[in-house]
Amino acid sequence: MPGIYITLRKWIVPSERSTLVSIAFSGSCIAEVCCYPLSTWIATSSSLGGWPMSYYTYTFIYDDPVDDPYVSTKEVEYLKGFQLEVQNKDVPVPWCDIFTSTAVWSIIVAQTSFSSSYLFILTEGPSYLLTLGFTTIHIAVLTSIPSILEFMVSLLSGAAADVIIRREYLNVLNTRKFIMILHMGIPGICLFCIGYFENHAAECVVLLTVAFASGGMYTGTFTNIMEITKEHSQIIVGIVTSTAGVVGFIYPLILGGLIKEDNTANQWSLMFRIIAAVHIFAMIFFLIFAKAEQQEWSHGNITKTRDEIIQHYTLR
Repeated sequence: MPGIYITLRKWIVPSERSTLVSIAFSGSCIAEVCCYPLSTWIATSSSLGGWPMSYYTYTFIYDDPVDDPYVSTKEVEYLKGFQLEVQNKDVPVPWCDIFTSTAVWSIIVAQTSFSSSYLFILTEGPSYLLTLGFTTIHIAVLTSIPSILEFMVSLLSGAAADVIIRREYLNVLNTRKFIMILHMGIPGICLFCIGYFENHAAECVVLLTVAFASGGMYTGTFTNIMEITKEHSQIIVGIVTSTAGVVGFIYPLILGGLIKEDNTANQWSLMFRIIAAVHIFAMIFFLIFAKAEQQEWSHGNITKTRDEIIQHYTLR
């Protein structure tokens, strides 16, 4: 994931940032539905060359607009105007500034909270559905629906965020905060309410699906990373994903302690309420400490870019 930010910053202009980041990350949603079975089919097909072909099937992008034969010279020059102009390519990473930045920590806390719960639902969700009485076949279908909805939410939320900013309904920072209220608040409410419907399987599935699908609002933290630092955005993403992966081990351990003696829907409801509380805390943390402008430590030896000239976009 960190590597994609090196590519994105060469292709994205500020007015389309939310849309393009959402498109880039929405692929992970549809991949959960399509790529696993497709890769299995390719790997077992001798006529297609077997498993090595799986690694080449999904390689469709160019790292730089200059290398893409389908991009015109005029468009390349336009995109270059928004790229960083680095005077010294050996810019040191300001580790101390990164780890003491409240803007960075707002992203780490918010995205770690959501990603760890996302992984928990993705891996443990089928076990929960078993306690509700669903069969394996039903679970296979039900677990694919949230990913499809998440894909649609991702595309719509990205486009909507750019429209909100472009028409100046909200400034950039407040738009990110609004998206995060939806991104974190909706799952928090849904997961908390599951406890009131633990004897109603259909309602529980709907709430769980809505909570999972709301994860498609990538235009919150993942876009905000590029707004506080372009030069070091891939490093921030690496920290976020690593932290989320480590924290992701905690939820299954808590669940194991809760259902060790009593594997019932009631115990699962308690687990979901714990996650909901973490979500609300992370949302509030982001709302208080989030920033939406390039931080001083992110500049290094970088000259001004057109991104800083567009006043209607950068004014806070």
